[in-house]
Amino acid sequence: SVLFARTQAWSDQFTMATSAVRHHPESPRARFFLARAYEYPVEQSQDLTRDQKIGLLSAAREQYKAMLALDPGALAPSVLLYFIDDIYFPGNPEREVWLDNIEKGSAKDKLSASDLNAMFSFFNCAVATCSLEDSRGNRIIENLGKSREFDALLLDYSWQMHNQRSELALEQLQILAQNFPGKTRVSYLLLDRAVQENNIGDMYQALVSIYRGDGRFRQLARLQSLVAE
Repeated sequence: SVLFARTQAWSDQFTMATSAVRHHPESPRARFFLARAYEYPVEQSQDLTRDQKIGLLSAAREQYKAMLALDPGALAPSVLLYFIDDIYFPGNPEREVWLDNIEKGSAKDKLSASDLNAMFSFFNCAVATCSLEDSRGNRIIENLGKSREFDALLLDYSWQMHNQRSELALEQLQILAQNFPGKTRVSYLLLDRAVQENNIGDMYQALVSIYRGDGRFRQLARLQSLVAE
């Protein structure tokens, strides 16, 4: 049955993750997989009681806290703890601790790929479900923008668009276009904007950049849709 298959999958995942932590207790990666093993049944099963869910999520929190203790400078553990507390334990005062960690970490001179992935997840959550105050989000975005890295600037653009700050979003898009002219993703954003503004000249310019940068036309369907509009 489907229930048996899910239970077996979780059992295997939990067994492997527990073994990894037992053999490598100082590994943040092992702690992450064990935390995810605790979260898995909460996300997949409709049959758990409230107490069972709280027990599993509390165990996941402890593993994420262990991750944070092992690598205090990493952003991912604080982001993951923020997710759990904001969604499942909204009254937990530690939520503010995780936000402080995230804000402080976003000001690092150099962000790792893991840090940037964590920040994308953080802002996706902020846009979709989490209750992130605009002032806090603006400070984090400002910190990220100082790095001038592509992904950080892209986050800045997305945040301004989410908050309907079209002028600031356009400013970030122009910075992206100037600093990363070969990025096909930027060309698609420019094309999106040109279509919205019905600016034929900018549409052609963006299309030329796309054809140059995306020779195999991996996003041809999206391109055709935009042109048709």
